[in-house]
Amino acid sequence: RCLVEGEILNLLASGSTQKEIGQELSISPKTVGTHIQSLFGKFDVHSRAVLVARAYMLGLAEPRPHDVSKREVRDREREVPLGAISQPQP
Repeated sequence: RCLVEGEILNLLASGSTQKEIGQELSISPKTVGTHIQSLFGKFDVHSRAVLVARAYMLGLAEPRPHDVSKREVRDREREVPLGAISQPQP
């Protein structure tokens, strides 16, 4: 497994999107997609979820329970509009 694919696998496991992975590794999202397709073949899978699950089972990616992924941050921001947070009253 090449180093870039290992990094991509860990970033996928942490919830990063293809675009975010490209930005993180300074490569194009299309190149990221090519590496993901290569990983599909190497792991004999057809989806990102199964790829990440298989990587966890094989010990090639570590679940990070205390890590908040960029996707989770975005999702949380969508759930609570900034104006909906009230200040405590004195």
